[in-house]
Amino acid sequence: MERIAFFTLKGPFGFCSNFSRHKVRIFGKVWVTSEHAYQAMKFLDPEIQTLIWSQDTPRKAADIGRDPRLPLRPDWESTDPNPSPPAIEKVKDRFMYEVVLAKFRQNKGLGKMLCDSGSAYLVEDTHRTGDAYWGETSPGVGHNRLGHILMKVRDKLREEYRQMNACQELTRLTEAMGLYPWQQLPED
Repeated sequence: MERIAFFTLKGPFGFCSNFSRHKVRIFGKVWVTSEHAYQAMKFLDPEIQTLIWSQDTPRKAADIGRDPRLPLRPDWESTDPNPSPPAIEKVKDRFMYEVVLAKFRQNKGLGKMLCDSGSAYLVEDTHRTGDAYWGETSPGVGHNRLGHILMKVRDKLREEYRQMNACQELTRLTEAMGLYPWQQLPED
């Protein structure tokens, strides 16, 4: 299986990084990046969320979100009682999934680029940061949660694109037959 590693914004898969400059509308705001939205959801305090939202770079948003002096939401590390999709187990994973899904749904070119990665194994290469939760610190070492979430988002987008294409084809065929959605098919 092909392995595609990403970390920085450089390279053909830099768009997979949460630091990529693609706006995301979620949780009642438009966020500069998916990193901003994810980091803000670590907190229940709306002032901290707004502080993160107001940062001009994803690095600054991440620095605030990782500040150990700030009070994380109490359920952040908890297992989600109703995981959706089922493999998204922790509350923090669910927020990451929702943010990443919104990013790729709302930025159509990105969604296509993600789908064009085929069945490749996507991995956040975190050997520089040592983050074995969201990525891999060396090949095969680490949970690579962000990579797995990206692959789930890729699968979900493909299914949505298939359904959308099927609907468009059905509309095209019915219009070619002179039928429209509000008309009934003639009785035999």
